[in-house]
Amino acid sequence: MSGLDILITFIGAVLGGYLLTALKQLNGRPVPVATGEAQIKHKLGLWRAEVESLDRSLLKLKSEDASQPLPQPGESVLLEIPVKGGSALFRSVVTSAEVGSVSVAAPQKLFPRDRRQSPRVQISDERIAKLEGEPAKLNNISRSGASLELFRAPTKGERVCLRVSDFDLMAWVLSVTPSDHGQNVRLKFEETLLPAVLKSLQAKPTPLQAESRLRSAEESY
Repeated sequence: MSGLDILITFIGAVLGGYLLTALKQLNGRPVPVATGEAQIKHKLGLWRAEVESLDRSLLKLKSEDASQPLPQPGESVLLEIPVKGGSALFRSVVTSAEVGSVSVAAPQKLFPRDRRQSPRVQISDERIAKLEGEPAKLNNISRSGASLELFRAPTKGERVCLRVSDFDLMAWVLSVTPSDHGQNVRLKFEETLLPAVLKSLQAKPTPLQAESRLRSAEESY
């Protein structure tokens, strides 16, 4: 093998290694999509927005809703942004914040999670739950959130406690809309539920359990 052949082989190996490394980095850093909702969970609530731009050092988000509580510069926050195939969850630090625009330090890696891995299950029985002590009817629940109806609903972006069966689940209010029976509330849990916990919550209560929970709900009115 001539010297030129050796040089060409060496250059090919170097370029191949570089491309492999670049592909691995791209796999750990999926590109966010402009369509779809992003959100920042901070100490004052939720800030919902869309991705404006992302480079290696900065992620910029924008929102037209000026009524939302803003995170503070320097605050450590939890973000969820839309990416192809689902969403990506990561923690970062706010670099700047003003009405309509928030910037955070870009993550080194993004690992997408498929929202379809947590399907919502409809609750067929009249399941009584409590949201911040207020009796509520549980419509459906998944590992990541729940939907319920009640008369006195919390405000959007508020941090609340949902009690179902013997579990107290901390959550954030995603939306509040009018319904035939008061207000329909969508929640996102702070922590993803374990499969065993979700299975327990989805199980139909015995008649004795149902009667006890109904009596407890009536007493709280």
